[in-house]
Amino acid sequence: MVKKDFYWGASTSAFQVEGGFGEGGKGIATTDVRHVPEGIADSKIASDHYHHLSEDIELMADLGIDLYRFSFNWTRVMGDGDQPNQEGIDFYNRLIDGCLEKGITPFPTLYHFEMPQALVTKFGGWKSRKCIDYFVAYAKVCFQHFGDRVKLWGTINEQLIVTAASDLNGNHETDADEKMKQMYQMSYNMSLAEKKTIQVFRKIVRDGQIGPVCSMQVVYPETPSPRNILAAKNAEDFLQNCFLDMSVFGEYPKSYCNYLNEKGWYPETEPADQEILKKNKPDLIGINYYCSTCIRA
Repeated sequence: MVKKDFYWGASTSAFQVEGGFGEGGKGIATTDVRHVPEGIADSKIASDHYHHLSEDIELMADLGIDLYRFSFNWTRVMGDGDQPNQEGIDFYNRLIDGCLEKGITPFPTLYHFEMPQALVTKFGGWKSRKCIDYFVAYAKVCFQHFGDRVKLWGTINEQLIVTAASDLNGNHETDADEKMKQMYQMSYNMSLAEKKTIQVFRKIVRDGQIGPVCSMQVVYPETPSPRNILAAKNAEDFLQNCFLDMSVFGEYPKSYCNYLNEKGWYPETEPADQEILKKNKPDLIGINYYCSTCIRA
């Protein structure tokens, strides 16, 4: 039996469905300029949700879902990433109000790969700690404009993918060793941004819940040998525990720390970070589950 408070929902992301490229004050995101293989459609039109908002809400209502998880596009809310864009805010207000009118609970994610390209050009995006303040400012705008009606929030979607995919984060470093170092720095900066965002959230949306959305991959040892069991545990530490441990406990798994220190890839930190990371714990954890995998040493 399904519990009465169980949600039957649907999930999308802004760049995968909205379209509306260059319209309504929207800035350019990394998802707009990423490399797309020949024969594959880019996201400039996508499902054209931007122009079919009311119809799409009707379809969701007809489907009978009672929760809709979507993402705010940073560049639609904030243009080039730094100034509020009223047309974009109005669009999401219509989406939220339309869902609520149909009895559909809105569950937005703040960041689902749509990094403002202007911030990548300006200072390297997530490679720089400057990006943390820009993200928190963007999140604050969202909380202020939508927090009166939206009570369930996701912070960062699939941090592993964001840090690893150059077309999404804008990190096109050619030196392999330097690229790895920058990748782990980006991940650390995202975790710190999440914690600071939750701190702001608590002050504005006092009756809401917020947390990360992680791409969970359960890792099984190929055989029950000690070496394979350890390999599976280490793999999980790098695939998801490094993100979830930081969200919940404010620290990385030991195997993760040891490996990064050994390679010279451990991110640069500041003394004040630790207190911020230890506080501001999430209320929920979202799981995107695609598959499991087996591993051997």
